[in-house]
Amino acid sequence: MIKKLLFFAYVFLGGLTFSYSQSISPTPSGTTTDPGQIINLKNHFEQGMKDFQLNSYEFALPELIAATSVQGVFPWQTWYVSSYTTMGVIYEFHSKDPKNKAYAYMYYSLALARDPNNVTANLYIKDVLSSKSDALAILATPTPLADGTLKTNSESWIPAPMPKDSSRSSMYSINSFYKWDASGSTLETLGDIFVHKKLDQYSTTGDLWIRVSKDLSSSDTIGSVDLWEGKITFLEPWLQFSVGRFDIFSTVTPGSFFGNYPLMGLHRVDGAILVLPLFFKVGIDNLDSFQSPPLSLTFFYTPSLLEAQDVKLDTDQAFFFTQLRFRLNVFGLLSTFRTNMGWTNTDYFTYSSLNGGFTFSEALDVTVDNNLSVYGEFGDQNPALFNETDVAMAGIKLSKLATFGPLSLDSFCVEIQLPLENSSNNIFSGANPFNHTLAQNSANTYYGGAKFRLQDIAFDLGITNNVDDFTLNRVNQTNSIIPNVGPIGPGRENELGIPIVSPSTNVFAFLFDAGINF
Repeated sequence: MIKKLLFFAYVFLGGLTFSYSQSISPTPSGTTTDPGQIINLKNHFEQGMKDFQLNSYEFALPELIAATSVQGVFPWQTWYVSSYTTMGVIYEFHSKDPKNKAYAYMYYSLALARDPNNVTANLYIKDVLSSKSDALAILATPTPLADGTLKTNSESWIPAPMPKDSSRSSMYSINSFYKWDASGSTLETLGDIFVHKKLDQYSTTGDLWIRVSKDLSSSDTIGSVDLWEGKITFLEPWLQFSVGRFDIFSTVTPGSFFGNYPLMGLHRVDGAILVLPLFFKVGIDNLDSFQSPPLSLTFFYTPSLLEAQDVKLDTDQAFFFTQLRFRLNVFGLLSTFRTNMGWTNTDYFTYSSLNGGFTFSEALDVTVDNNLSVYGEFGDQNPALFNETDVAMAGIKLSKLATFGPLSLDSFCVEIQLPLENSSNNIFSGANPFNHTLAQNSANTYYGGAKFRLQDIAFDLGITNNVDDFTLNRVNQTNSIIPNVGPIGPGRENELGIPIVSPSTNVFAFLFDAGINF
């Protein structure tokens, strides 16, 4: 009866019946272990115990083996008795290995060699005494390991943690939309696969987003498979570093459709980004005071902002971006300020951010309450031509509006883009220095978007007279000297990543989408 109660407590309380004391023998001479390695070993132990408590024995075992991979007896090995006893329990009660009792005896005996009074090991080793000779044979081998998938002979090498289902999450979505814009009528289905690696004890995480698209037809052939995000991130309270492919739009601007002028309106980029958060306060600490929580500095680098066929990895197309962001809370109004600056090496387009020099924008987002925000951004893509490349946008967004039975009104936004220049040479606002008859006058453009749900089916509606001013999609063979046959970059997209371009500013294009996440 005592044995059953002890086993129940061990399994359901995560081995709290362990004794964590050890009898320490002299440290072998000439053997040292650095503090970083000790921390890694202990992290393996803590992860192994978490897996054990979740009944994930196949994951717990290699973690605990890694946690005890340094041979010899040292004062810092405070978790070895617990690890050995836990591995003994796993082999005795949860293993299908034909030598499971021999391995169980081996680990119980290793625990008792360090702590002869360990209650759990003393109790259970009696059940596997018949396998003592097999266990002694295993112990006599040069590397007494019970799992062939992990071999640790070196005291200076720690294996990487094994991937497991609990360390990642995934989501899928399907969207079907109808769009009428400059390209005509489009009916298309999108399939998205999202996989996220959860933040682990090593402060690393990862994100994968793959999009599959197909136009309307009787064919099963897909139109494209695109990598929308493939990002590795190291995250600590004092630093965030990501490398790979990711969406930078929301980092630069509060806008949903217009904005992000230093990067020509781009969403997804390849490169590396570093965020350094800082903290300070001004004034007294109460709800009516003037406060400034997080201040952050962001640094971003990409070898090129151009499309794949135009990319040259010789640093000539390199783009460097930095941002100062801070928030002010004044009388309940949370305001976020962004100062964005960018630099390029080469003058590809003088009237753009890729001008071989400096570009900048200022953005402000004010949250009136939890459901209402107003925002704007002013940008100048080439300050050397200040009166010829400046632009502004403003918007208002309402969210979490109402629910009527199965119908929910999720959000509504309206944005306006205002060209503050009227240059006859700026091709990014409609000019055509090569053929003035093809030029378009710069004009205000608008975007309206609404989201609503019928239970778990989401609907998106977008309408705009956007002609992709101040984006790379404005470049073509009629207004510039370029070797390729079309635009050198993407234009404006809605929050689903679907481009909407009107034939002219006098005509409104629209999009209607239905989607579901699962």
